[in-house]
Amino acid sequence: MDHAVSSQNSTDPLICAENHYAMGRTLQNEGSFAEAAACYRQALITRPDFADAHYNLGIILYKQGSYAQAEACALGTLQLKPNDADALKLLGKALLKQGKNLQAHTCFGDAMRFSANFPPALVQLGEAIKQRSISENVTIWPKGTNHNDPNL
Repeated sequence: MDHAVSSQNSTDPLICAENHYAMGRTLQNEGSFAEAAACYRQALITRPDFADAHYNLGIILYKQGSYAQAEACALGTLQLKPNDADALKLLGKALLKQGKNLQAHTCFGDAMRFSANFPPALVQLGEAIKQRSISENVTIWPKGTNHNDPNL
């Protein structure tokens, strides 16, 4: 424990960012989302290239209903880790909540491409397709069906 206390007083940006991030994770796991978000923001001030801090801040913002800010955090993560399936899923969920269904659809597809057998993205992709077809008034016709048939 003495090491943790002494490292908190360090001026090394890496150690400071790691300490803020670790505290944020603890607070997030305890359900103290506002305090955790503040810790992640501090970590990002010290180290803007901290992908995991961007991602976890995005999760909190998404849970709080700040979908545009969650989108920005997911994009920040993806700038640092372009093939991060979890960040793509978060981005897709934030986009979906904002009615950006086509973009969300693409994100979920990319998440599945980058991480094979990624069931959470598959579930979200299904939701994006459903929302897209509702918002665009799209009807999916079975193969071989004449969609101009007035009897349908």
